[in-house]
Amino acid sequence: MLAGALGWAAAQLSPRDTLEARVRIEQLRAIARNNLQSTLPNAAIALVVACVDLQWVSLPRVSMWLATVFASLAWWHWGSHKALSRERIPEEAGRFTLQMIAWTVPFMALWSTMILYVWLPGNVLNNGFLVTFLFASMAGSVPQSGLCRYISLPGMAVDIPLLATHALTGSPVMDWLGPVLQVLAGLLICNLSFTFERAYRTVTLQRFEKENLAQELSRTAEELSHARDFAQHASQAKSEFLANMSHELRTPLNAIIGFSDMVRNETFGPVSPPKYADYVGDIHKSGLHLLNLINNLLDLAKIEAGKHDLHEVEIALDQAAANALRFVENQARKGGVSLRTEIDTAMLLIADERAITQ
Repeated sequence: MLAGALGWAAAQLSPRDTLEARVRIEQLRAIARNNLQSTLPNAAIALVVACVDLQWVSLPRVSMWLATVFASLAWWHWGSHKALSRERIPEEAGRFTLQMIAWTVPFMALWSTMILYVWLPGNVLNNGFLVTFLFASMAGSVPQSGLCRYISLPGMAVDIPLLATHALTGSPVMDWLGPVLQVLAGLLICNLSFTFERAYRTVTLQRFEKENLAQELSRTAEELSHARDFAQHASQAKSEFLANMSHELRTPLNAIIGFSDMVRNETFGPVSPPKYADYVGDIHKSGLHLLNLINNLLDLAKIEAGKHDLHEVEIALDQAAANALRFVENQARKGGVSLRTEIDTAMLLIADERAITQ
């Protein structure tokens, strides 16, 4: 039954989203660090205050308060060590909050109960010292436990009733005004604690949002790097494919062009009938055209690889233009487009002829 109640309480204390849970965990870890740093100072203050209290009450009475404070201080020190012993995931935020309440609040509550052991009604010095001590304890807890309201509120819930029931009196007006003013001052300190918590939460949220943005940018950069590497590999594979394909195609094409040229020139005798000579000419011209296209593909692969070399010679621009137009004249004729060049025959260039044609 107790486990069920604790599970229900942890569920009620769980933040509504992952980012809020991370902020809560950071708040509680900051409080645990503050607790560890303040353990010895709190023990020293408790001893000094106990010595001051001895002027009003007996040693056994002061010792009772001191023993409970030291026991709760040891408990919160051990709990704070345990809180920082490992990292917490967002799903543990509710249970972690419950644990920090159990480790921290007993000391905060028992610390303020000194007023119950030492208060002497009507003793102005005693009353003034204890009220001042209570206010100082509340104010001192703001930067220490005010980082999370679930830790600061239980302590304040003990302090406010103590301020309402133990006030400076001495006149009819102060008998009722004193408790009111003290409670209002206590509530002001509570509000200060909430303001401190909101400021800390805002700073922590901004830090986590920046970390999330940095992580997203890092993931995006990594994805872009993988995409770039993939594109480079794909481009390299394409270039290798084009180079291999060009080589495999050029070998038989060179044979076709060479043999057709021999037949066209009637190297081993006349071609009969004459119509075959026209066909051979077409074969030769088509082979040259196809070889030129393959060379263009190979040049493209070389250009993308940064390995294309230009062979610069003196060329006639009008002849280069005429050669280029021959590659598109069939498509132009089919589309009803006429092609014409107006280039001075005397215009010469120092350039790569095939690059100019392309």
